[in-house]
Amino acid sequence: MSGAGGRLAGKVAVVTGAASGIGLATARKLAAEGAAVVLGDIAEERLGPAVESIVAAYGKQGIRCNAVAPGVIMTANNLEYSGPELIGRYERHTLTPHLGTPADVTNLVAFLFSDEAAFISGEIVYVDGGFLAHFPTLDEARDAAST
Repeated sequence: MSGAGGRLAGKVAVVTGAASGIGLATARKLAAEGAAVVLGDIAEERLGPAVESIVAAYGKQGIRCNAVAPGVIMTANNLEYSGPELIGRYERHTLTPHLGTPADVTNLVAFLFSDEAAFISGEIVYVDGGFLAHFPTLDEARDAAST
């Protein structure tokens, strides 16, 4: 049995390394068995097609698939190893008043799994405080020129 009524119906899977290889094969298998699947990978250019293929294959069976693409998130490791200069750069180029926290990512994931997001499928959702919405090195050059 496959799809929404499969043996994994009602289960949720988060698959990392899901843009290719074993990760993609795993995500497809879990979706075929009825699981709701969230994909993650650092190979972002391949992640979109992976999400879209799962939605195309299993969407009519009620299976949604979205990927969450976090930007710089201030985890304990990031805070410990980034250093004040790098954190200052992140602060300057993040377009929200604060740097991202793990809660920012988990809140999005919880929303995507909720009934409120029932019509959201096949998307890569960026959690980066607007960092990718502009060209940070241009801002650095502009700041340097104005001093």
